[in-house]
Amino acid sequence: MSLFESYLGEIEERKAMGLHPKPIDNEALTVEIISQIKDKNNIHREDSLKYFIYNVLPGTTGAAAASHAATGPPGRRPCPPRPPRPSPHHG
Repeated sequence: MSLFESYLGEIEERKAMGLHPKPIDNEALTVEIISQIKDKNNIHREDSLKYFIYNVLPGTTGAAAASHAATGPPGRRPCPPRPPRPSPHHG
C-alpha cells in the first residue's frame, strides 16, 4: 500500500470520528502526491491535487521542502525573458 493510500485510509478513520484530515508534514508523502499530480493518468491525481493544496503544511517541514523543490518559493514566478534590445542605429 502506498503512503497516499494509507493517508486516505487515515482520513476515512478520522472522518468516522468526526475529525478533519491531519495536515501533511511528511516529505515522502508529499513527494508521492506531487508525482501523482504530475501523472495526468493517475487515478489519485484529483485527490492528490486537493490534498496538496489544502493539507500540505507550509514552512520548515519536510513536506514544505518537497513542495518548494517541486513548485518554487511561494508567490514567486519566473520572469519572462526580456526581448533583445535593438542595436543602436548610426546613420
